[in-house]
Amino acid sequence: MTTEQLSKYDHMHPAMQEVFIKRLVATNDPVFNYTKAAEELMELAELCLKKVNKVTPPPDESVAEEIADVGLRVSVLIHMLKVEDFVDDRQARKLSRLEEYYKEGKYPGRV
Repeated sequence: MTTEQLSKYDHMHPAMQEVFIKRLVATNDPVFNYTKAAEELMELAELCLKKVNKVTPPPDESVAEEIADVGLRVSVLIHMLKVEDFVDDRQARKLSRLEEYYKEGKYPGRV
């Protein structure tokens, strides 16, 4: 996305984002949080498949919008489950493992 495209969106200060995510956790029923996350993940999955399978794939902006929606709903789940540190550690370990695979040439072109 270009800077011009991004400028049309209102941005919430990161501290306010955190407050609002905690509000969603406190307000929403856990089942709703899980189903909304699943819904957004399915929408992203559909667009990803269409990007590689369709003659006229969806625009990158559509994929970016779904990525943002998934990120928000995953953030809600992380806070709801109180697993911030676990997720951070898991991501760090996963990235370290992927780096090893890359250096070893274990999965060329597909790490």
